[in-house]
Amino acid sequence: MTIGQRMINDFGAVGVKADVVAESTGAAGVMIDSVLLKDGKVAVGGLPQATDAAIGAVELATTAEAATGTDTARAVTPAGLPMRQIGSGWALGTGGNARGAAAVDLQTVRAGVAQVASGSQAVVGGGSYNTASGSYQAVVGGGSYNTASGSYQATVGGGSNNTASGSHATIGGGLYNIASGSRATVGGGCYNTASGDYTTIAGGGQALANKHGQGSQAAGMFVAVGDAQTSVLVARRITSNATPAELFLNGSNARCTIATDTTWAFEIMVVARRTNAD
Repeated sequence: MTIGQRMINDFGAVGVKADVVAESTGAAGVMIDSVLLKDGKVAVGGLPQATDAAIGAVELATTAEAATGTDTARAVTPAGLPMRQIGSGWALGTGGNARGAAAVDLQTVRAGVAQVASGSQAVVGGGSYNTASGSYQAVVGGGSYNTASGSYQATVGGGSNNTASGSHATIGGGLYNIASGSRATVGGGCYNTASGDYTTIAGGGQALANKHGQGSQAAGMFVAVGDAQTSVLVARRITSNATPAELFLNGSNARCTIATDTTWAFEIMVVARRTNAD
């Protein structure tokens, strides 16, 4: 064995302050300060356990220990972690595009690289083929082929093939539901579309809520979504005189329009009050 320019024939203590070059062709390897060099590998032996305040030996956990969360004092390497950082977020497993800042992606099954929690602080809780791409705090709880892409806090709880693309839109579950209006909600059911702002469809099937604040309920359709349903609409207006004024669904400019080739029946209740009297 050669250390510097000195020949050493045993593993006795040798103090070397300069850089150390060690070479060994023997099967026993080379021991330097309790560090065994053999066949290109390094093994630490005889060192005290490392602590926050002292340098020492650090044992590495096995992949099985890391994956199962076994309680151990061993360190876990990044490759052995169940959760790993991909982009700016954390993911279970591997693959897919970079996760969003502070995002969490627990989904391990995807058909495309975009099926991840890519939005800032987005969450995919599990399931398969789901996408949480909304710009801020989009959430998909589980299910399959669901997308939460609304700009702020869009949420899909579960189900399949649901899309919450409106800002603050929510879909609880169900199948092929769409909540594209701002703050629109579909509780569940199938093939429902809440495309107006502040709209609600509790469940059922093939209902359409496309007017401001509309609540709709259906259990099927004739030809198109929403052509056999009941709805509730609230129109309002503030006036300061006795002149007749048009009521609007949002209080200012959203009318209750009726599409061509559709049939509507109305039951209307009008309520008024003064603000300067009991």
